[in-house]
Amino acid sequence: MHRWMLAVALVSTALVGTACGSSSESPREASSKERSGPPRDGGTVRIAIVQPPDNLDPHAYDGLWQIQDAIFEPLVRYGENGKIKPGFAESWEVSKDAKTYTFQLPDGATFSDGTPADAEAVKWNFKRWIKSPDSDWLGISVNFSEMSVPDPRTFVLKL
Repeated sequence: MHRWMLAVALVSTALVGTACGSSSESPREASSKERSGPPRDGGTVRIAIVQPPDNLDPHAYDGLWQIQDAIFEPLVRYGENGKIKPGFAESWEVSKDAKTYTFQLPDGATFSDGTPADAEAVKWNFKRWIKSPDSDWLGISVNFSEMSVPDPRTFVLKL
């Protein structure tokens, strides 16, 4: 497993947001409603936590990561036995020299506000993080040398 995949899993989280709203109904009224069936627009997500979530910026590293994990989607995730599995990226290819990683993203994905969640959004997130003084502790960001977006569904990262 490549060390940079941990950085990808941690840093590229700000890809797909979940819309959360508020409701005037009591928890008892909400709990009495049907909880099964297909997802529907306009619903309310309630998450019980024992402390305020603080900063929800996934690049700040000072918020509640459990909440961020419920809101944001990384390109890749850790699976069973540490195996890397798809997150937001549907698939990826690694060059023979292990220095170029090409991610294929889903077609038509959007953020909760309808903005396209495409390769340009992924690039924006990486540019915001790479070589940032706030990310020095990860150490890996200094190894990224170039990023490109050949098309809306393809993000290329070079080391």
